[in-house]
Amino acid sequence: MTILLIFLTGLIAGSVANMLSYRLPLDKPILWDRSRCPLCETPLAWYSLFPLLSFFIQLGKCRSCSARISWRYPLLELAMGLLWVFVYIFFGSTIHCLIGFFFIFFTLVLFVADFETFTLPLSPMIGIGILGGLRLVFGGDVVSQIKGLLLGFLIFYGLKILSKLAYKREAMGSGDVILSSVLCFFLGFHSAAVYIYSSFLLGGSVGVFLLFLTSKKKEDMVPFGPILVLASYLAFFFGEKVWSFLGF
Repeated sequence: MTILLIFLTGLIAGSVANMLSYRLPLDKPILWDRSRCPLCETPLAWYSLFPLLSFFIQLGKCRSCSARISWRYPLLELAMGLLWVFVYIFFGSTIHCLIGFFFIFFTLVLFVADFETFTLPLSPMIGIGILGGLRLVFGGDVVSQIKGLLLGFLIFYGLKILSKLAYKREAMGSGDVILSSVLCFFLGFHSAAVYIYSSFLLGGSVGVFLLFLTSKKKEDMVPFGPILVLASYLAFFFGEKVWSFLGF
């Protein structure tokens, strides 16, 4: 029963995340404007605010103009619900579980926003930084988290400079540097090291796949934020275990 309640609450959080990931990159009002169909601008009915439900009720179409609804809306909502359940199973009924819920919420907003618009909104990253502060309050290691912050900033800022020199253009945005810095602060030094290694490994794998198996070219822009988010999940849940397994 508890898991079902958490899943349903996660779906509601996913609906909010859908709204934020759409509006924040466009600087649209968050609180004072009803959600609308992006094509015909018709205000959504109450049940349309829950994409997983409305997608099937409306057969994947807007009830007013019959435009196709993007799969990203129900998928984000479903991902939020499932990840919240995993967080609860992993941490149990603890403060770390609650922190984990908000961590998943902020990172999924960033994942979708960057994937669709190549933009990482600042407010969810500030939220992750605040969560890092809460981890300090509830038993975190201040030295480890400061070392993680410095490690993340220095490596990704250095990578930003080197990539600009190599490609003669901005190959990594400032948002990626800020996101990695706050993630490494949140994770702490050991998990931050796992996060950095994972992000490089995952980023390289995605890059090779896009180059050789799609029409993407080396000069094409690829959003790095989703890769950073996926790497942060590995580090958040299993970073300390990976660090211990490697014998450091």
